[in-house]
Amino acid sequence: MYSDWSVEMEGASPVLFVPWTDESGRLSYIDLRSNPEGIGGIPEAVEHPALGRALLALNGAGSNIATAKCDVWPLDASDLAACADLLDLDDPAEDAAYGFGSYIDTVVRDPEAFASLELHLELLRNLAKGTASLEVEDATAEFVLRRCMVASGETTSAGHAVTVYVYGVGSAEKLAYARWSEALAAVVELLLEL
Repeated sequence: MYSDWSVEMEGASPVLFVPWTDESGRLSYIDLRSNPEGIGGIPEAVEHPALGRALLALNGAGSNIATAKCDVWPLDASDLAACADLLDLDDPAEDAAYGFGSYIDTVVRDPEAFASLELHLELLRNLAKGTASLEVEDATAEFVLRRCMVASGETTSAGHAVTVYVYGVGSAEKLAYARWSEALAAVVELLLEL
């Protein structure tokens, strides 16, 4: 499995705010740790069971991680080409004819760890190294470090979040979806071990 990491914390880089509400007011942050039944309010998790399982595991009682946002999408031509390049496929047009991708914004629960840039850089290196050793065919993962603001009552804390991107490609739609699902489960398992 191909894996990489990067840091996006320059002035104009996006900042993750928790909790959040979208511009329409229809979608908002759901605290799955205190309300696991809230998974039914996340359309992507309902439509894609692999994502639902990932969110519940990451927000579970034994996890040091919370999730904030997520999405799943079919890959377009440019995403497929990028994955094919990273995976160095023999026949990119055939082997990466279909693909699926997802992201999950994750936040470390411990306040001291949340604020530590050094800890997050070490986490990114460990995630990339661990993911690269996973034996998931035709899948990639990328971990992006971002700035994050978490509001709780009257207090807002500044720290860091890691956006976890997972992609799977294949010669058929079902195969690509299965690879994405398998890769996501493997990456979540690794996240829970760190």
